[in-house]
Amino acid sequence: MRVTFAIATLLAILFASKIIHPTIAHAKDDLFSEISMAAVFESSTKLAEQTTSADARKPQRKINIQSLINPSSPPLPTVVKAKTDAVKTRAEVPKLTLVGTWSAAISSTEAFAIAITADRKFQLVHQKNGQSHVSVGTAAKSGNRLTLTGNDKTSIAGTVTQTDNQAFRLEVSPSLALNFKKAR
Repeated sequence: MRVTFAIATLLAILFASKIIHPTIAHAKDDLFSEISMAAVFESSTKLAEQTTSADARKPQRKINIQSLINPSSPPLPTVVKAKTDAVKTRAEVPKLTLVGTWSAAISSTEAFAIAITADRKFQLVHQKNGQSHVSVGTAAKSGNRLTLTGNDKTSIAGTVTQTDNQAFRLEVSPSLALNFKKAR
């Protein structure tokens, strides 16, 4: 505010002392104004022509922009892709091989251990109240059915259900199911 007042005062003094002639200043201002205004109006006219010609050259662009502002049909549904590392289905779980050593505990005083070899031989140890019973024989698996036939002609058969690649469940009867875990 003080600078503007100081400039106005200085100009008033210069005009009053006739150091600067007011008509010369106005003539220059008028000339500058005419040139500036002509340039402004000319450039805005050219800009309007350019804008119009750009719209005329690309009518589809205008339609696309308009459709974004006022869509005539609802947007298409977005398809969400399932994660590939999601929970594996039964078919994706690695196939269980019964070859190896497995153990299952029924209680603190009763447990089973079974070793099955690649040539379908088994050794089953049943321990109850400190006493062990060992059975040796042949193992056969058909589908989800496991049959252990001992050399003494006794057999145990049950349904095998894989819980993961380190465990399986052997259901011998509705009242007896053993949950085996890989021992080594």
